[in-house]
Amino acid sequence: MGTKIGFWLQQKVLVKCKGGYCVAQSIERGEEVVEMEEEEEEGLEDEAEKEKVANIEGYISGMLTNLGALPLDRIINMLKMFAEGEVMTEESVRKVLRGMKEKELVEDNGGVWSKVKV
Repeated sequence: MGTKIGFWLQQKVLVKCKGGYCVAQSIERGEEVVEMEEEEEEGLEDEAEKEKVANIEGYISGMLTNLGALPLDRIINMLKMFAEGEVMTEESVRKVLRGMKEKELVEDNGGVWSKVKV
């Protein structure tokens, strides 16, 4: 993810802000300043959010494959150690796990999460 974000930082589309990255309100190109439309800003934020969720899903899938079933608190602690730059709150991890459950990638067995057996 670092190289992708690095590209957008270099292009001055994203800027570092408190707690992560924000979409620049305007982009300077030579003498011209191009104002971004709100829809474009939302689209970039949506793409960044989708990329973040996909990265977290990958980490979780790998954990459950290699370690077997894990409780939510252990998943969160491992994500905090290995998912650099990602803000891991209990609610955000629950949201990702619910999304993975809807896609039938994981299952919840009384608070212990595991990969769906094929």
